[in-house]
Amino acid sequence: MKNEEHSFVWDWDAYALCRWFTRGWTLQEMMAPSFLMFYNSSWKPIGTLVELSERVAQVTGVHEEALRRHWPVSSYSIAQRMSWASGRQLAWHFRHKSSHYIWRRRQVLREAARLQEEIMRTHSDQTLFAWLAFRTEPGEYEEGGDTTEKGQLDLLADTPDAFEKCGQVVPLVPEDHKSSPAYQVTDTGLFAEQSAVEYGDFGATIKK
Repeated sequence: MKNEEHSFVWDWDAYALCRWFTRGWTLQEMMAPSFLMFYNSSWKPIGTLVELSERVAQVTGVHEEALRRHWPVSSYSIAQRMSWASGRQLAWHFRHKSSHYIWRRRQVLREAARLQEEIMRTHSDQTLFAWLAFRTEPGEYEEGGDTTEKGQLDLLADTPDAFEKCGQVVPLVPEDHKSSPAYQVTDTGLFAEQSAVEYGDFGATIKK
């Protein structure tokens, strides 16, 4: 890995500006190998991924425990894994941490939906929809919050960038609802049986 400066000086702040940290393929290059060594521009070793995991986690957004292999990738929620892929520079491509699929911009909306539909067929993780809680665009919802300017509620994200703030989102699994039935994706929509949280003046309750 080459530092942005031609003359290398061991300075993490400068080193962290390297484009490698924001490349789309960096996720696979970090997570797939059992051992990863960082080098400077003179090919002198700086340290291993485990040794630099705290710093790399701060730059990439990937959880330090995952980088240190303390927890398997599968132990993280869909929202957390999608957040790892947010902000990656892959030139108008759609990125996803849990797979090796990449699509061109002209296919992004269709393929993004297909990928998330495939996730729903194999996972009952409701955090796939957590990105909706972090929408900040003004005027996005009409009064009542049940429609958008497009005239419908978009349950699926256009890109992983929508999950940027979902790094700490985990599934809601109440004591009396240990597992959720699989989602059913049909030609007419999505069927799901999930717990709901009712907010009120006196706290929140979990409903099935």
